[in-house]
Amino acid sequence: MPKKAKPKVAANDPVFEGLKKWRLEQAKKQGVPAFRIMSDKVLQEISADAPRDEDELLEVVGMGPKLV
Repeated sequence: MPKKAKPKVAANDPVFEGLKKWRLEQAKKQGVPAFRIMSDKVLQEISADAPRDEDELLEVVGMGPKLV
């Protein structure tokens, strides 16, 4: 069954902002652009879905075992 469209997350959503901050920290540590860590779309999906565990996180479009 296809996934339903997720609601857009507000740009100032605290969860989304926290994920962006984490992504920037990871990017700096790895010496790569932030988008190489994870796209805004994936961060928005995580913010909207609020996965509670790794299995739910793997259901987010754009996530895979290497990212979890």
